[in-house]
Formats: sequence, C-alpha cells, structure tokens
Amino acid sequence: MSITAARVFLATTLCATVMCAVWASIAWHVAGRFSPPSGLPVALTLVAAVLLISGLLYFPRFVEASVSGDEVVVRRVFGRRVVDVAAVREVVVLAGLILPSRVSGPLVRRVVLRGESGVIDAFSAPDDQVVDALGSRGVPIIVIEEALSAAHARRRVPGSTSAAEVLIGPALAMIVVGALAAATALVLV
Repeated sequence: MSITAARVFLATTLCATVMCAVWASIAWHVAGRFSPPSGLPVALTLVAAVLLISGLLYFPRFVEASVSGDEVVVRRVFGRRVVDVAAVREVVVLAGLILPSRVSGPLVRRVVLRGESGVIDAFSAPDDQVVDALGSRGVPIIVIEEALSAAHARRRVPGSTSAAEVLIGPALAMIVVGALAAATALVLV
C-alpha cells in the first residue's frame, strides 16, 4: 500500500465518520430520541469509525523507505524519519510475518533496524531495496525465513511489531463483525 493511498483512506474515513456523526446528531435531535430515522446514520457512523480506527492501528508500519547517501529515509503516513546508516548496527528481516489484516494475502516482509541501544525503527517493505543498500554498506543482515505471527515475532525480535498488531490481531474479526452486527441492529430497530 502506498503512503498516499493510506492518507486518502484515513482522510476519507475521517470525513465520513464526522459527516455521519453530524447526520446522526441532527436526526436524533429532530426526533427527540433514538428512532428508526436516526438508526441509519448512527450505524454508518459506527462502521466508518471502525474503519478509521483499524486504519490508524495498521497503517503506521507500512512505509516508503529508501537509502539516500548516508541516510535511511522512512516516509510514514504521519511524517517521515531519517536515520544515519552509521547508527544501524544490524538489520533483521522477518520474511514471513503473518498479520491479521493480511491473512489471505501474501506474508509481510518486516524490516527491523537495530542500533546500539535496541530497535531504531521497524517497518514493512514490499521489496529488499533498503536491505540490499544497507548490506552493500557492510551492515550485517539477519533473515528469518519462517512464518511468524505478530506475537511470535514480537517475542523473537522485540520491537518488530506494534502492540496493536499483537493485541488487536486476534480480536479484529470479532470487532468488525460486532460493529457490523450493531450497525445492522441499529438500522433494523
């Protein structure tokens, strides 16, 4: 996923959430209580909010990264980070990270940049461009080929996955189905 697509998705879902919340508020105010006409906008607000929160939890690890001169430039959905190549002591590549958001798709390649005091940065990269560039500069590369869940990856390589990926992962399907069921109930009331 590109950074631009993630930003468009988040902006769209934020606008949809706000617009549906305003619509729900107006419908509720006009009716004076919760009623069927206010059920649809409340349901749509709930669905848009779940999509927004899901995007906020999962998009931060997907980046556009490159090595430019003596710096690793990591562009994120919310800003960018520049790391000196000299600060990177080793690179760990998790070649088969299994994320709940991609259970049916290809496995994620997570790149973990380690420095003297621990993990400098961790991100998912679609290719090995950054890894190859750092390897050509003499940075040791460790590749873990086995498939790992977010929780296993976090235990094996601390800092490789976020708390959201570990904690929300198993409950993601239940959260989405629950939100859709609640939205359906609100519409049918």
